[in-house]
Order: sequence, then structure tokens, then C-alpha cells
Amino acid sequence: MNTRRAAFVLILGLVGSARAQAPDQAEMQRLMEQARQMQQNMPALDATQIQQMQAKAQEMQACMQNVDQSALQALQQEGAAVGKEIKALCAAGKRDQARARAMDYGRRVAGSPALAEMRKCGEMMQGMMGALPGFMDRVKAGEGASDVCDPAE
Repeated sequence: MNTRRAAFVLILGLVGSARAQAPDQAEMQRLMEQARQMQQNMPALDATQIQQMQAKAQEMQACMQNVDQSALQALQQEGAAVGKEIKALCAAGKRDQARARAMDYGRRVAGSPALAEMRKCGEMMQGMMGALPGFMDRVKAGEGASDVCDPAE
């Protein structure tokens, strides 16, 4: 995934992950399938590693309590609208316009204080996930040259 697409996907993912509502059944099934696949590909964790992960998850949850939820909800709604606009541009064959729209939105949203706070919270987990054997290899394996109009792998 190229840097531009990765940045846009990250921004939309962060905004989308901030939903206050519970995921629907289809989303839960997708998440459970991802968890099963990760479990099959991950080495067994010892009790200490599990406790460390739980502690980091609690830290992250506490950090998220300080994030302006109304600002995140507004970003999520705007992100969904921009996503639809980009899909429409892609469907119309206007890849350059879609890419420009994604970059403009990404640049503007990157300065959001709520998103900055979320990033800070997310960094708490980042170091731990990178320390898991093989995790970063799997992340890097998912990278490839793609465009905002290309379907996500």
C-alpha cells in the first residue's frame, strides 16, 4: 500500500474505529474471523505477555475517555461522506480527482485535535504489537502499490 493510500486508510480507520455504537452482527463476524486468523498465525503468548497486553488495553481505554467524542463523531460522519464521494469519483473513472480529494481531506483532518489525541492513545499499543513475533512481517506483507481507487486487499 503506498504512503498516500495508507495515510488515508489510517485516517478513515481511526475515525471509523471511534464509533460510540456497538458493531453490527456482520462487523462482529468479520472481527471474529480476523481474530481467528491472527490466532492461527501468532505464536502462543505466555501469561506475562497476556497481562501486559491487557494492561496496555486498559491504558488505551482510559486515554480514549479524554478524546472529544462529539468531534470524533463529526469526523466519522464527514469521513463517510468523503468516502462515498471518492468511491463515486473512482466509479466515474476520475482517479486523479479522487486521489486529490482524499489527500485534501487527509491533510485537513490530520490537524484535528481529537484525532491527535486518538493517535496518542493508539501509540500505547503500537510498541507492544510490534514486539509480538512476526506481527510487523504480516503488516508489511499487506503493503503494496495501490491507489485510493483500488479495492482494499
